[in-house]
Amino acid sequence: MTFQFKLEQRKAGAKRVRLKWSKFRVVFYGLSLGPPWVEGLRNSVKAIATSLVKKGFEVSVVTKGSFGRVDVEGVEYFGLPLGDESYSSGAFRVIGALSNWLLRKRFDIVHGHASFPILSLPSFFARSKRFFTLYSPLFGEVQVATEYSSLQKTLFSVSKSALVTRVSAFWTRYVCISKRVRDTLPLGVRERSAVIPVGVDYARFSKRVPTERLKEELGLNFEYTVLFAGDVTPWKGGEDFLFLQKS
Repeated sequence: MTFQFKLEQRKAGAKRVRLKWSKFRVVFYGLSLGPPWVEGLRNSVKAIATSLVKKGFEVSVVTKGSFGRVDVEGVEYFGLPLGDESYSSGAFRVIGALSNWLLRKRFDIVHGHASFPILSLPSFFARSKRFFTLYSPLFGEVQVATEYSSLQKTLFSVSKSALVTRVSAFWTRYVCISKRVRDTLPLGVRERSAVIPVGVDYARFSKRVPTERLKEELGLNFEYTVLFAGDVTPWKGGEDFLFLQKS
């Protein structure tokens, strides 16, 4: 919690300090963190946000979306209408809009959530403590599917590059959802980053793991179809599941 002090002039030469109590204000931001709750990243952020609200924090979430301003279980969501939900649709427009929004607001902590380190850049304009949770490895550890255009592949490459990570690390602290994700960070950034496990363990679904054991554990066979909803980028596990299904 934070305290705000206000000096009031009562009589000539006399001052009194009045103590005012206010909640600790936290904002989460990212590409697709609002409703509908169809995939892991936004559900993880929602769970963290509602948990903080129950502990007495004031939590807001700003993200790309057309839902306006809504309250979800005590968390205030702000949707910025900036086109469709996919990352490749106006990515830099989203970065600009988030930067402008954070510049105009005041919070005690600003915390970004994304699979793309380039989404850490808007926090530069925040006047508070800054954190960024990275949900997938940097570009060097993944392969982009061939159906993406050259422009999209370039965008993904830049968005997940070590250079962007090094630059933003000057003002924000990185948090990674697994040790493998942290191991892909550049030297100097990696040592200052924390690991807080969230969601899928990427190593568990690696193609190096025997497929028969995983198929048996997951109950996968040719009678089942795996459906992926949301902005499914190549490094979020979809390709590994397809590999298991075909093997």
